[in-house]
Amino acid sequence: MLTDIVMPPRVIHQEVLALTCPINGFKPRPLAISWYKRHNNEEVEIVKVEPGKLSETVGNEIERPKYVHNLNELRYEDGTYSITSILKFIPTIIEDNNSQYICKITHPATSITRTKEVSLTVKALPNFDDIILHPKSPIADEILIATCRVHSFFPRNIIIVWRKDDEILAEMIPDAEVTIGKDNLFYFKSRLEFVVVREDFGKHLYCEMRSDSPGECRRAECSLIPMVASPIIEYLKSEPPFPEPGKEATIQIRVHKYFPKDVVFLWFKNNERVEEANIQSIEPQGNIETGLYYRESTWKLFINPEDHGAEIKIEVLHFPTSHTPIKAFLTLHLGGIPKISDIEFDSNEPSYGQPLVIRCCVTNFSPKEIVTTWLQGKTTISEGVRNIGPEKDENGYFQLTSFLTMTPTALDHNTTVSFLVKHKALQEPIQRDILLLLPASAPTVSEMQCNPTIPEVNKQTTFSVSLSDYAPEEIEVKWFKGKVPYTGPVTNTKAQIAENGLFASVTKIEFAPDPSDQNTDLRCEVTHPESTAVKEIKYQISS
Repeated sequence: MLTDIVMPPRVIHQEVLALTCPINGFKPRPLAISWYKRHNNEEVEIVKVEPGKLSETVGNEIERPKYVHNLNELRYEDGTYSITSILKFIPTIIEDNNSQYICKITHPATSITRTKEVSLTVKALPNFDDIILHPKSPIADEILIATCRVHSFFPRNIIIVWRKDDEILAEMIPDAEVTIGKDNLFYFKSRLEFVVVREDFGKHLYCEMRSDSPGECRRAECSLIPMVASPIIEYLKSEPPFPEPGKEATIQIRVHKYFPKDVVFLWFKNNERVEEANIQSIEPQGNIETGLYYRESTWKLFINPEDHGAEIKIEVLHFPTSHTPIKAFLTLHLGGIPKISDIEFDSNEPSYGQPLVIRCCVTNFSPKEIVTTWLQGKTTISEGVRNIGPEKDENGYFQLTSFLTMTPTALDHNTTVSFLVKHKALQEPIQRDILLLLPASAPTVSEMQCNPTIPEVNKQTTFSVSLSDYAPEEIEVKWFKGKVPYTGPVTNTKAQIAENGLFASVTKIEFAPDPSDQNTDLRCEVTHPESTAVKEIKYQISS
């Protein structure tokens, strides 16, 4: 007639708990009910109900008893009874974790005694203090440090999750930082570092405990507002792109993705301040989606021939992020005067023995006639040159792209390739340069060869070593006979370019061994200064 004690799936520290013990199908009515608590191997009676008497709380807390006991009773038509014994109390980690609660009933009429018990595992859900940010106002594209004190939790093994809206930034298990208080509960401070970006404006940062149970979801949160974000130059442009003398041009700058909204533009031409009266700046505008601001500033000026090459500088001041201005530059390039790009590698970086395409573009020139020349050092390159153009562009000026195809070898190590442009509108030719940064390659040194294969006493013999795969050409070769430098003539052939584009050469000595040279070591030492490699080969004379 006594069934299992019913309890909630989880027992929470300092939250009301009800243990329910159903007793069914007995008669007559008199019944004795007792509740016991077993903790640390000590068992104490906490509630006792004698047959025909009211519930009584046992213990030292009579004035403010910890336990409250209730009985719910039903009588059926067949004369049997059902009683539900409910024990209510507020559990704590110190007093109740790993404790057993026992319900014991005795039915005097039948002399039947039954007991049921449950074991309590008490959890304390963490409390989260407010998240503290440093700096207090996050700065876009800089590190933000967020800390949150997590306290009053049990057991120790919880997982703390930091997330930004739905994006998980970090998961961490408290370890060495955890401390335990007098109440047997744990405490620690969680810390997160991450780089805030402009897209984070208005998002929320959460520090929470990971749990599969909705009822255990506790967290702290804060908004990433206000965020401080410095202006980004979206564009600085001239309209038309190549102004013409005697006509008006419009120079416009736009900055965006910044906060708060106040920003100042200072305009300069050739480092002289432009009067504010000539500048038109719209009021800062807010982006509805991001909450960040953008602003434009415009200068309309009359173009003179001497304005070619003039430098326009705009300083953008945004005091909430910095007292140092953000600077943007534009060089005026008047229409009809050739504009030459930097030389670029059209495909791969330079490599020995591999085809290389180099490109340079000339735009904005008029008239059509133009002379372009590729040079290596002071030598004109005629092979491997291909030009596209001159062709008219959308502005009515001409453009040309010139390609140079070459296969670098060790002879080209760290040499300069130039592109020279001559045109009627230029007072003097313009030249662009690019350095062929080819790596140093240490020589491969062969075994020492002997001719004839077996030296003979008092007969002329040649000893040689082949050097290959090196660049640049400069090497140092030393020969030793025994432990002393060889004093005879040394022949070093002129380095030649091999099929792989690297240098190859031979070093050799020639002499007639005498009987005292038997079992003497010959040694060839090769030093390559550019790669700092030092290699040596030995050969023992044996006739």
